[in-house]
Amino acid sequence: MDTRTIVVIMAISCLIVSTALFVTHVGRFRRDGMRLWTAGGAIQFFGASLFATRGVFPDFFSIVLANTLLSTGFWLLYAAVQEFQGKLRRWTPLIATAVVCFFLILTALATPVQRVVFSGSVFCLQLGAIALILFRQAPTHEWRSRWLTGSAFAVAALLVFGRVLEVLVDPAKQVSLLNVSPLQTVSLLAGFVVIIMSSFGFLLMTRERADRENERLATLDSLTEIFNRRTFLELAKKEIARHRRTRSPLALLMVDFDHFKRVNDTYGHLTGDAVLKSFTATTLTCLRENDLFGRYGGEEFTILLPETDTEGAAIFADRLRARVAEVCVTVGAASISCTVSIGITGLNLADEADLDAILRVADEALIAAKAAGRNRVVRRPLNRAAVAEPTKVSAPA
Repeated sequence: MDTRTIVVIMAISCLIVSTALFVTHVGRFRRDGMRLWTAGGAIQFFGASLFATRGVFPDFFSIVLANTLLSTGFWLLYAAVQEFQGKLRRWTPLIATAVVCFFLILTALATPVQRVVFSGSVFCLQLGAIALILFRQAPTHEWRSRWLTGSAFAVAALLVFGRVLEVLVDPAKQVSLLNVSPLQTVSLLAGFVVIIMSSFGFLLMTRERADRENERLATLDSLTEIFNRRTFLELAKKEIARHRRTRSPLALLMVDFDHFKRVNDTYGHLTGDAVLKSFTATTLTCLRENDLFGRYGGEEFTILLPETDTEGAAIFADRLRARVAEVCVTVGAASISCTVSIGITGLNLADEADLDAILRVADEALIAAKAAGRNRVVRRPLNRAAVAEPTKVSAPA
């Protein structure tokens, strides 16, 4: 096959892929390394295009500048993966390497063999480095897309390494890019496949991340990053169904801040948000792994405690109430302490109420806690007509 044609096809592929990524990711272009990946592909288009002009344009363009542009393109792909992983820190090593490659090819490497060995070794190291950072410490939810992308670069590195070995074993062989040899043809064809495969893999990586982010936004509260109301209610219904199968106790807590409007009115909503996030962090330190914690709305939160009766829930709630009262949130010059009121109800072995009934009784207990003076824990049985136990109130000493 005509190698010049293959190189032109590779160049056009780089341009098409870069253009497609740019057009389809305009909204996310500056995120997850997409800008760098697109720029790398575009630069490689120019580098491969110059390679295809070997024998037509002067060697400065078709050899020196072409190799430099390809090396720069690979570094941009490396930087894109680093940015995707949140590890891109410095540009200096990448820029310095490209500059060194340019001047070495321009001044120090006089023979074709030297140029092929040097540029091939650099490309091999770059491709191997990209594959390595993709393979290392890949999260469980990303390993397929990362291994697809990393495998493409690993194959490319091996093929370039084979090209370097071919030249070292037989230096007398014509080593021009446009001379036909089986390994040369296979390498170029594989390079075309690698361009498509690696770009598709990187696109898949960014798409998986976007899907996870959308899933997180759909299930978690954006401020506190705990379950939002809809997700909490869905999970609570499943937990109640499990309670009915296992006949295990279950307790629900409704938690609301006392006089929270004063915080927003006095210090502003950003300070109020800081208080809510501080409360969330405090509560999470008190919960078990299987407990459910959600933001019900505004400054009101819900906690579901599986395998816990109302006695145990009351102990937990009073400990949480006391711990929240001890926390002091500092925002600028302001130092704020808040208290919460908590209403509790629970499902016992004989209870068959649905979630709406449980929430209603827990809300009644919360209202009673506020009416009793706030900074209180009120425990109210689900079926007061059937249970002789009266409403119980816990308050600070």
